[in-house]
Amino acid sequence: MDLSIVIPTLGDKILERTLMSIRESRFQPTEVLLCVPEREASKLLRFSDSLVKVVTTKNSGQVSQRAEGLKLASGNIVAQMDDDIILDVDTLGSAVRYLTNLGPGNVLGPVFKDLETEDLSQADVKILKGIRRWYLINIGRLPKTSSIFGAFSSLTCTTGINLKNLNRSLIPVMWLPGGFVLSFKQDLITSNFYPFFGKAYYEDLIHSQLRLRRAIRHYVACDIIVKTAIATNNNRNSKSIDELTLEILNFSVHRWRVARRLGAGRVRLSIYLFSEIVIALKNILFEK
Repeated sequence: MDLSIVIPTLGDKILERTLMSIRESRFQPTEVLLCVPEREASKLLRFSDSLVKVVTTKNSGQVSQRAEGLKLASGNIVAQMDDDIILDVDTLGSAVRYLTNLGPGNVLGPVFKDLETEDLSQADVKILKGIRRWYLINIGRLPKTSSIFGAFSSLTCTTGINLKNLNRSLIPVMWLPGGFVLSFKQDLITSNFYPFFGKAYYEDLIHSQLRLRRAIRHYVACDIIVKTAIATNNNRNSKSIDELTLEILNFSVHRWRVARRLGAGRVRLSIYLFSEIVIALKNILFEK
């Protein structure tokens, strides 16, 4: 199987390390497409060679840039990948084998590990119990089987993994984070589906919904681990109350827009977001 890797980027410093991890992989892709707006393209030309190709795009934005690369990808299997993902030497080979065995109509994602702390992105199982579980299911509209990573509704989602599932090879999920996803070429969503300007918050939920509408199934391979920057409590503790409050309000605006795009009603969405903001502010004040 030929593998194409598509990376939307603005040329951040970690990109060089990301490309190095690809070059050091035992399984080598056919091509790596760096998708970059025209105005930023010149600083990426130094990476261009027989493996890495620079694809210039007229528009900026993660989804828009990636879409142009996906259209040009020549491989039977295509990996969409963020420019801050670091691979182990066996990641690509293992991922291709898993997806080949699953066949078309399936997409595959990994487990994420924090680049600095080496901590796995772990679901807080406690939040899916008791009153919080009732709240997420009845107000947030999560499926009643939402005890696993990767459940989502038009209002909310669960992230991370339950470490008890690590002894399983594959876990079926409802959605996949967009940092690293393998698909067969015929299963790609190549449209610029993100309707908003600026940073593509929660684009992976919209992307996953579009795949679900095409009856494409999502899986996490528990023994495939990639490294990236993950928000941690240490990151949050370094910020002031004002900074954290603005961050919460900013995310709430984006959550409103994406939730409406996913089909959430205004009344239920207003109630849900208001309660989430109150809980988040309470946690900030308590932690500080």
